[in-house]
Amino acid sequence: MNTDHSAIFDRITVSLCRDMEAVFTEMANKITKDEPEREEKLRTVQCFRNVSIYFLTGKRAEEKIEYLEKHLAQDAQEERLLEKSKPRTDISCGVCGKMMNFSLKHLWHNDGPIKVMMMYECPSGHLPRRAFFHDGSEYKPKPFQ
Repeated sequence: MNTDHSAIFDRITVSLCRDMEAVFTEMANKITKDEPEREEKLRTVQCFRNVSIYFLTGKRAEEKIEYLEKHLAQDAQEERLLEKSKPRTDISCGVCGKMMNFSLKHLWHNDGPIKVMMMYECPSGHLPRRAFFHDGSEYKPKPFQ
């Protein structure tokens, strides 16, 4: 996970640098060829671009450690929640009444606090499947609008 979060952070940093570079490129493009002291103005724009990107990357490097620590702590908390959430054994099929089989569990990030959703399937293949959260509440799908 660490490398995933690191790669995401780095992609955002590269995008920010490219955006900043585009601003300075646009500035440089506004300097006309017949403008007095054109070369000096272009060098000045280039210098400010380089310094700005230098400070931006430095700031991002400082923020990266905090970002990674925050996300790794969140990942660990989610992993603990997944591990401690045990599937129920009393879920029955709404069609035939047979006890349903636990099929999978995953994190539910939809609304509010993160929950663990556990899915159950009928051994006879009846639908619908059922899903419950780790707190015991049943998932009720919302109709499409």
